[in-house]
Amino acid sequence: MMERLLLFAAEVEAGAAPIRQVTPLSPNVKAIGSVLGFLVAGVGVWLALSHRAQSGKPAQDQGLGARLRWRTPIALLLAISGMLVEIGVWTDPTKAPGTFVVVWLLAMALLTVTMIAAGLDWWWVTRLATLERQALIRDDRERLLGELAGRKRPPEPPPNGKSH
Repeated sequence: MMERLLLFAAEVEAGAAPIRQVTPLSPNVKAIGSVLGFLVAGVGVWLALSHRAQSGKPAQDQGLGARLRWRTPIALLLAISGMLVEIGVWTDPTKAPGTFVVVWLLAMALLTVTMIAAGLDWWWVTRLATLERQALIRDDRERLLGELAGRKRPPEPPPNGKSH
């Protein structure tokens, strides 16, 4: 079993191109990657700035997520990821293969961390919204029960239809 695996690995290695014979990205791929990288970076910066603006509002005007302090770092991670994509698109793998690999690995790692953090943020905001809804329902229920308890009750009818 091990011999077959080693033979397979040797065949793959023999057929693989040397590291220096890497094809650089085509101009179309560079243009698309550049646009996407700038868009991702722009969205990250916009999210960070909008969260900072939301946090500066009075408490009654703030949205639910304004209390979450980790939103700005998540947005900045997204912006950094976009810039790494931009750098990776314009890094020539034939001239700097190590830099090319490191930049793309960092971009993928940061995007993964950003997606996990955004998912946790989404889960937490959903949980906060549920707790707030439950608190509003509880307050309304207590208010209505208090109003009902304060109303005058009609007099009890006499038993068996007899009047006093």
